Amino acid sequence: MGKRDNQFIIILDVDKIFSSDELALVQETGGERRLEEAKEK
Repeated sequence: MGKRDNQFIIILDVDKIFSSDELALVQETGGERRLEEAKEK
């Protein structure tokens, strides 16, 4: 944890917080959202 300028920052090690399945799900979901956004433009 830390503070930069006037903002509070928390740095997480995602490998210790999330399982590999959870990370894969987030990556899949993010990719689908970007695809949908590209189609809307």
